[in-house]
Amino acid sequence: NCFKNGILPIQLTEEQVENLFHLVTENKGFTFTVDLESQTIKAGDESQSHLLDEIKFDIPAPRKSSLLKGLDEIGETLVHSDVIRAFEEKYHSANPWL
Repeated sequence: NCFKNGILPIQLTEEQVENLFHLVTENKGFTFTVDLESQTIKAGDESQSHLLDEIKFDIPAPRKSSLLKGLDEIGETLVHSDVIRAFEEKYHSANPWL
């Protein structure tokens, strides 16, 4: 359901989660950035980059593409509406009794 709602589900190890939690609670103003394009989590500010090693995460390419384009499953289908419409017209012409 996350992908259907435009939410990126990332699975991190317990150690990674604890490290991020510690950094945020112990370093006032610490931020981090989730970069979908590069599939990384990194410090949100260059001055804080020494505090956090870049964390890589995996995401299936089609899901990544949809999130980057802001499309849900219906939106992905509508991208191909011209092809779908052409198929339907051809199919109905070949099978007029349907």
